[in-house]
Amino acid sequence: MLRISIIVILSLIGGEALLAQNYRGKVVDIHNQPISYANVVLLKRQDSTFVEGCITDLDGFFSMTPTLQIADGLLKISCIGYKTAIIETKGLYNGNIQLLENMKELQEIVVKGNKPTYEMKGGALTAQVSGTILGNLGTASDVLKQMPLVSGDEDGFEVFGRGMPLIFINKRQVRNQNELKQLKSENIKDIQVNLNPGSQYSTEVDAVIEITTIKPLDGGLGGSLSLQGRQRKHFSDDEQLDLTYRNGNWDVFGMFYSNRNKREQMQKNESHFSYDSQPYNITEHGIIENTNKSLELSGGVNYAKVQNYLWGLKYTYTETKLHPAYFDFQSELNNQNRIEIFSTYNDILQRGASHYINTYFRKEFSNGTSVNADAVYTNAQNKRETTAYETEKEIEVIVPSKNTSESDLYAYKMWGDLMLLGGRLELGAEGTQTLNEQEYLMQNEELQDVLPSSEIDAKQYTASIYASYSKKWENMSLNLGVRYEYVDFNYFSNGVKDDNSSKKYNDLFPSLSVAYNKNRFSIAASYRTTIRKPTYQQLRSHVNYNNKYSYEGGNPSLQKNVNHNLNLTMRYGDISFDCIYRYKKEDIMLVRQYYKERPVILTSFMNHDRHTLDLTVLYSPSISVWKPTFNAGVSLQKLRYEGKDYNKPIFKYGWRNIISFPHNWMLTFNLEGQSSGDSQLASKRCNFYSDLSIKKSYEWIDIYIGAVDLFNTYRDRWTMKVGDIYYNKWNNPDQRFVYLRTVFTFNKATNKYKGGTAGASERSRL
Repeated sequence: MLRISIIVILSLIGGEALLAQNYRGKVVDIHNQPISYANVVLLKRQDSTFVEGCITDLDGFFSMTPTLQIADGLLKISCIGYKTAIIETKGLYNGNIQLLENMKELQEIVVKGNKPTYEMKGGALTAQVSGTILGNLGTASDVLKQMPLVSGDEDGFEVFGRGMPLIFINKRQVRNQNELKQLKSENIKDIQVNLNPGSQYSTEVDAVIEITTIKPLDGGLGGSLSLQGRQRKHFSDDEQLDLTYRNGNWDVFGMFYSNRNKREQMQKNESHFSYDSQPYNITEHGIIENTNKSLELSGGVNYAKVQNYLWGLKYTYTETKLHPAYFDFQSELNNQNRIEIFSTYNDILQRGASHYINTYFRKEFSNGTSVNADAVYTNAQNKRETTAYETEKEIEVIVPSKNTSESDLYAYKMWGDLMLLGGRLELGAEGTQTLNEQEYLMQNEELQDVLPSSEIDAKQYTASIYASYSKKWENMSLNLGVRYEYVDFNYFSNGVKDDNSSKKYNDLFPSLSVAYNKNRFSIAASYRTTIRKPTYQQLRSHVNYNNKYSYEGGNPSLQKNVNHNLNLTMRYGDISFDCIYRYKKEDIMLVRQYYKERPVILTSFMNHDRHTLDLTVLYSPSISVWKPTFNAGVSLQKLRYEGKDYNKPIFKYGWRNIISFPHNWMLTFNLEGQSSGDSQLASKRCNFYSDLSIKKSYEWIDIYIGAVDLFNTYRDRWTMKVGDIYYNKWNNPDQRFVYLRTVFTFNKATNKYKGGTAGASERSRL
């Protein structure tokens, strides 16, 4: 029935195209890179009278169906920086149009204007970077920090109300946040925050950030060297070297990255619970210190033929080490006037390594059709040794344990698109095969019965197919999609299959979005179903020892979380509005509960339904050299668990500023904050922080000086009360630091690699 409905809708949409002339195609440069916002005008051949006009989209495509039919016509295509092209037509046109660069025009013309830096259209927030104040910020990471609806830092970014997005550079997924720090903002054409990803993305994707670069430099050796030092309580540093050699259609690229990051956190915990009619009141305070060291090496080759034939191969090796790392806490138990004082020291050594291999293929044809293939293999290994030393009245108890895990992932994705009935149809298939092995060894014999050793094997196979159709009119656009996903998940505990934890999913996920754009006003509405599968770490069956009153572990019985999303976005001039409602069925939540009828609290995960509503208003004017952005929003949820409501709203606010000074000086200042309120079962406390940065650019060197959490106000503070179990956490994460970053660049050319999209959501679970 659904397939019949889709066919009927597509037939109605395309009906006029079957009866009328249609002009569609793609405008590209001499390297077959798409040219966005080019003017396409249909003229009468006899007297060059105007008939119809449009502009190309971000991918260079255009489509128009004029009401006046003509036998012979001319298509006139123009864009600043390129020579105007005129194409003769015979009633219709369907193909690619190549524009030649006009270097004289580029050198002599200076364009001035006040076009909005940010635009909200069709459920996507687009920032024009090239030619705007954003292009002088420094790196892609610096630009994302200034994007409305986006928050985050060097450790990762989030989209308001949607969590962590997938990030792409020229349709190639970003695997490492360091890639964003090495892409210079002056090489970015635009950035689009897609708030309504279509069926071509995995159902676990809630938001997508797409970065499009301008044409890279051709020929020779190019590269950059980045050196950064950060001073928290301890000094940290990272270094990265990027090299690209391009010769004709080939380019070879490599990257070396190393990082050492040391943090010292202060934490206080307070717990209250009652067991066997006895109250337990526990207070803890102490230090969490860790030193993270990482090393990454990558290299690859890319072939890009002028006729839009692309092929590439890439290999990445990553090595991580967490050591020295420890938790040093002093605890006090008050149990019916009995005072018990003990100390806990956890020594941690963790090592990890991963191998990543990717290859991709892309072929574009002159009629706008393309075929694509992408394949990924990943192997990751991780070992963690923890030794807990618990001392009370000079009696020491030692609890050593080991965790090891190894995973293999094979993933593929194949897709293609073509012009159909005046719109674009994309068809694709994607699949993954995953093996995840985990082993937990408890080395304290007295705790073997309470915290037993275990071996877990998880094997998963997924397959999906999707169809996405989009069509644009003068002011309207429509996107229809459907995605079918099959998941076969098998869970083995100590060599025996666990039927309760093994699962099979067989689901159909529709998506629909409608948008209207005219001049300074736009509005878009959409519906989409998404899912969130528990991570393999959340599915683990073993339990880790914190101290004699606190354990933490996973839950192999977790079910997938299904989200029904309704989204509305609007824009008028510099003001934008975003609203997203979600029904989260079987949402995955953190919970604290009693462990095996003992006076011990286990921190684990569970499934429970809830409703959420996120509202955001943005105002982003341009005032001479000052570019401020103001945002205000609220997050609400409807959740009731064990007779208690968790419905207090969280209000959020932000003020971001970019000021451009003469002689290549740039200053940014940001302030972000939120009120207290409920998020899942936790009651968050109010919080705010601010950042400041100054940048000075020279021909080959960029210098950055800045401060993060300028006033040392950021804290991780929340409480959780479930039944009679109460927990309060206060943590100073050592967030404040000052930094100095220097980037040396020569003949910088971003490599053309566009692979790595297969299995993106499954890699994040691992």
